[in-house]
Amino acid sequence: MHLEDFNESIQSEIRKEYDWMDPKDIECNFGFFVYLGQVHHLQDFMRVSEGSEALEGWDGYTSETVWSGTLVRLTEDCNFVVVGRFFS
Repeated sequence: MHLEDFNESIQSEIRKEYDWMDPKDIECNFGFFVYLGQVHHLQDFMRVSEGSEALEGWDGYTSETVWSGTLVRLTEDCNFVVVGRFFS
């Protein structure tokens, strides 16, 4: 989603959380989404490498603990992000 797709409260949170990004990039950047009440950007995720059978079918992941994390997959048209969780 683009910044303008969010309400003002979330836009403010995005600007604060991603203050390392150029303000122009934040305004026109696709890739922000909210999951479980927390703002994420696709750049927060590591790409799933080939041969990683446990994460097959997912495009990226981020670890939250040693045993858990969040998964993302873009739809074929790249208009939506599918989000999941993993536990080991």
